[in-house]
Amino acid sequence: MKTVFNLLHQKKHLSQSQAKQFLTDVLSGKVPSEDILNFIKAYEKKGPTAHELVGFIAAMKACSLPINSTISPLIDICGTGGSKKNRFNISTCTTFVLAAAGIPVAKHGNYGSSKPNGSFNFLEEMHVNFQLQTDETIELLEKTNCCFLFARKYHPGMRNVATARKEYKERTIFNLLGPLCNPLNITHQVIGISSKEHIDILIKTVQLLNRKRVIFCLGGDNKDEVSLVGQTHIFDVTKTDVKEYKFDFSKEIEANIIDYKCGDSNYNAMIFIKLLLDKDWNHSIIKHICINSAFAMLCVNHVSSIKEGFNLAYDLFKKEAVTKKINEYKLQVAQFETKSLSI
Repeated sequence: MKTVFNLLHQKKHLSQSQAKQFLTDVLSGKVPSEDILNFIKAYEKKGPTAHELVGFIAAMKACSLPINSTISPLIDICGTGGSKKNRFNISTCTTFVLAAAGIPVAKHGNYGSSKPNGSFNFLEEMHVNFQLQTDETIELLEKTNCCFLFARKYHPGMRNVATARKEYKERTIFNLLGPLCNPLNITHQVIGISSKEHIDILIKTVQLLNRKRVIFCLGGDNKDEVSLVGQTHIFDVTKTDVKEYKFDFSKEIEANIIDYKCGDSNYNAMIFIKLLLDKDWNHSIIKHICINSAFAMLCVNHVSSIKEGFNLAYDLFKKEAVTKKINEYKLQVAQFETKSLSI
């Protein structure tokens, strides 16, 4: 540990193995909270490298609750947060759209860090149970094409970091790590970012992780998702190539889109449920979910264009396939609960 701190104070980079060993010690409870805070301060001053991130991710995976699947392709959709704006839980809703399209999704996420607006707050408000055994989670993925991996359950060692992160108060390296630490071996990913800071390092990291394809998106409204307004900045990354371009929803899909209100996860869930019940498919929230679904579909080569993906997602809503997928998930969970009670 002394070597790590000496390097950081000199603003020198860690090797991949040093990064892995240090975070393994942290997650195992071997490092005092005061030292974790000092590490965070020193590391934020130095700045990350791709090889360090890969080492940290290896530690996170090694210390996570074991869960395995051979399903491929397998995609995750998430954001890094950090926009400090009210936003709808787009990626969580997108999970059900992709599953309805027959695309396997392992959605990794957490509660909101500062207020109840995280993806898993939203699932609770939707009465979508994610507190399942690992074998049940894999069975859900196999039967419904979707599952939800609660970060607090699958990364229990992160409780050792909580005090230091709370005391530091600002965003840290762990905000970058979270979206990259899905406990399952995902092959594809759509990651929303709230700024272009560290994007070169993130690109190199996912290439080192051998993900088949990762699409980073920075909304034109600076939210961590494809936006309906302004130009969304896209970084489309494969193992050997990076395509960077801008996407404008108003020019490529539909002009004069109406903005919408959103809030915490309770507010968002009530809106989404009402839209499904009223079959209000023309609402901007539905279109916002559809355009993010389109990029995920493109990521796994399920469609050949964003327009095709948008139309497919929109059609799944109109056919009520998304509503049926949510109910299918809930029914499968209910069967697990009934089986558990009968044992």
